[in-house]
Amino acid sequence: MSSETVFRIVLLSSMLPSVVVSISSEFLHQSLPIELQQYLAGQSDEVVGLTLTEMVSFGVLMIGFVAVLAGLWFFKWWAKIFYVPLTIAGLVFGAVSGPAVMTGWENMLFALMNMLSGALIAMMFSEGLSERFRKPAA
Repeated sequence: MSSETVFRIVLLSSMLPSVVVSISSEFLHQSLPIELQQYLAGQSDEVVGLTLTEMVSFGVLMIGFVAVLAGLWFFKWWAKIFYVPLTIAGLVFGAVSGPAVMTGWENMLFALMNMLSGALIAMMFSEGLSERFRKPAA
């Protein structure tokens, strides 16, 4: 199996945990103690109160991230440049966004997603795939 194929499999695999968490979090949160469920319900009310600027910023960020993932699929040079800062920004955002309530399954899936993101970064800068991300000659 070629390194490009392995990279694409890891890329798809890195997106899978976030999709699973997005779909299953409502069901998983029902297994939490009632106090934590109430806390999460209060957090949901705060999310609804986002300003237009915050919602637009988040939407632009999500569109940008999807564009970068598509660029990684096609080995675009700019995707490699933007993926690393986006990944670091995501980790920093998680650290400063306040307390997070997760079930064990959600925690495991987020850890898996972070490990796969790290594997993607390592593969992007490895000798075999690094050439695929080179900027085309002008």
